[in-house]
Amino acid sequence: MLYTFRPIFFLGLFFCLGFTHSGVQASDIRIFYAGFAFVGDDKNIRENYPHSFKISEQKNPDKSCVLESALSSRVSKQTNNNFELICNQLGNLAQGEAISVAFALDNETVAVEKIGSDYKIVIDMGAQILFFDFKSMKVIGCYPIAIQLIDISETQPDKDLIQNRIRELYTGNKYNLNIFDEFAKRLKDIEIKPMFSHSIQVTDVIVEERALEFLPEVYQSDLNNFKVFLAQNFSKFLSNNQQISVLPYTKGHAIGNKMA
Repeated sequence: MLYTFRPIFFLGLFFCLGFTHSGVQASDIRIFYAGFAFVGDDKNIRENYPHSFKISEQKNPDKSCVLESALSSRVSKQTNNNFELICNQLGNLAQGEAISVAFALDNETVAVEKIGSDYKIVIDMGAQILFFDFKSMKVIGCYPIAIQLIDISETQPDKDLIQNRIRELYTGNKYNLNIFDEFAKRLKDIEIKPMFSHSIQVTDVIVEERALEFLPEVYQSDLNNFKVFLAQNFSKFLSNNQQISVLPYTKGHAIGNKMA
């Protein structure tokens, strides 16, 4: 059975924002590359990103992870005039090496529609270039990237076909689309801003009962998963559009696991 989302409208969604105060800190010029991560709690990764999760478990002939290898090969070639990117070394928090950056996947959406005798496939992939400071425990930069593949299949697409398409969007360039290429290109031009004395955080998400019937099945069975999805994405665009540091709604897999 395909993992599909349909266009929907969300009604009655509210965000509660909390402000905190901290001392002024300057951004570190040494930033440690943390690799590929998923946005959201560990327990929801398999259902939120079923195809990407399967691909993340695949290995190259040399036993390296398919996704990590494809991403690091692109990132290691990039330079940035605003900071030094450290790709093969762990940071030492005691020495002030506190800032880490990761590719954090936050959207894998697949829609299939039958048109005549063919099947239209639309795959949307979205991610964050996520900068996190482990000294202040703040997201200090969050930059969205996204790609969309529209394809046609003469036969009804199964899981394997969809997974192969998504793998190509990570590791190849068959469709002149690659989300890791987008990550690397955007990374080279980013300027990390100094942190100011105030920060902002989504502290709660309220979903009204009238919105529940419009939610995809994956969220109807776990409303907290939907709240995390909304809070993380709202925080992402808030940080990017306003160029401010944001406290994470939840540490989740990206910050609490992979980046740490």
